Amino acid sequence: MTDAIPFRVFGHPRSGNHLLAYTVWRTFCPDADLSVSSLGGTGHWSGRQNGDEHYCGGTGAEAGRVRYGRILGRRLHDFPAQGVSYTNAIYIIRDGRDVALSLYRWTEMRHVERRQDDLETYLRTPVDWTGTPATRRAESADDWLVWDHWREHVQAWVATNALMVRYENLVLRPDLVMARVARHFGLPSPENVQAPEPVGWNPSQQPRVQRWKTELPPSLRQLFDQRVPSNFVGRWSPSLVKG
Repeated sequence: MTDAIPFRVFGHPRSGNHLLAYTVWRTFCPDADLSVSSLGGTGHWSGRQNGDEHYCGGTGAEAGRVRYGRILGRRLHDFPAQGVSYTNAIYIIRDGRDVALSLYRWTEMRHVERRQDDLETYLRTPVDWTGTPATRRAESADDWLVWDHWREHVQAWVATNALMVRYENLVLRPDLVMARVARHFGLPSPENVQAPEPVGWNPSQQPRVQRWKTELPPSLRQLFDQRVPSNFVGRWSPSLVKG
């Protein structure tokens, strides 16, 4: 069953990595169930407790033993490695304004001493992690804000030969996205693509797009515009709805 998926998923934290993985499995391996069974080993490095490798649902002989790692890339949140080909990779891009809100909403993604910060404070304070909040930032690293980290992460991956897909398009038109994935990797054309549903770590509600329009105050919208060029590839608008 797992050999039917010839690629791995990568993305910035809170960009819909598990949502994409789940949609892929449900589309091309419809008997699979990738519900998360444990939260051990996730979260910010300051409060992280590494547990056993996480296993998810499955059917038949693989019930309970289908690893997310079979489709989620190893170290899926890292920056791409230099000199490595990513022809077998999908990178999912989500608008950074919604990425930031999602990071903030899940308190385990914040340093234990910063879990009481308000949104304004959180987004104006340099991140103390790199790649993923589980990896401590080197003291000599740049003092990036969340949006700096997201911008550089997206920019680095866009420069690779990985297939790029957008979170928002996956939520709004999963049929187009899965058809594009199938064409790119030579998979059978999907016949029945279901709407994405909440999956992964800390799914709060049905996947939505552009929550930032109602939840991000003007002061932080201005900060985002200061840190991210207006033509940056990571920004999303409804005009970009396509596979």
